[in-house]
Amino acid sequence: MTRIAPSGLPKSGPGRAVTPAPNKSLRALGFGAALAASLLTLTGCGLLDWGAQFAPTPAPYSPHQSPSAIAPTPSPTPTPSPSSVPMKATGSLMLHANPVTEKLTGTCTLGEPATIVLADHQNDFFTTVDMTVVISPASLEVVSVAVLLGEDAEEGTHDMSFSSEVPIAGTSAALTGSGPDYRVTGVVQDRETRHNKTTTTLIPFTINANCKSS
Repeated sequence: MTRIAPSGLPKSGPGRAVTPAPNKSLRALGFGAALAASLLTLTGCGLLDWGAQFAPTPAPYSPHQSPSAIAPTPSPTPTPSPSSVPMKATGSLMLHANPVTEKLTGTCTLGEPATIVLADHQNDFFTTVDMTVVISPASLEVVSVAVLLGEDAEEGTHDMSFSSEVPIAGTSAALTGSGPDYRVTGVVQDRETRHNKTTTTLIPFTINANCKSS
């Protein structure tokens, strides 16, 4: 019978060759060296480039900006329509077919509507004569008429008017001509104030106006 030595190894006996048991420490050392050599070889080949192969891939850069950072696109500035340049004008005024003045001077501003402003501040009958006529060249209609007469010899003043938007019964205005000569005829309401008393009547009128281009 073979006796077991305390070391756990079978004791040699007659006719037996004793084979030493492999050293576990040496086997572990050899395995570690082989693994290190393999890793070194693979790393040199770039197959185990830990930083490049397993590092997280950065997200691609996005050029999009937040809405608050985007500058607003300026809206195009509307081009104003060219304004009409006032031109010189002359004219005359008749009331009840009687001439009041033939020396009216002022301006015409053509457009839609057109405005004619005339005045005579050296009149023989009234201290001042001021008149504004608004017409529509497109429809050839009179929009409004306003005539202001300063004091006469009896300290009376006159405020005459016509409006197509707010017509007063009995008033009217008609346009003849499309420029540069205009003729407006009709009936205006006259508010005459004399000695702090105001009376209202209807008066026929005729206005002639010439708008000069130069």
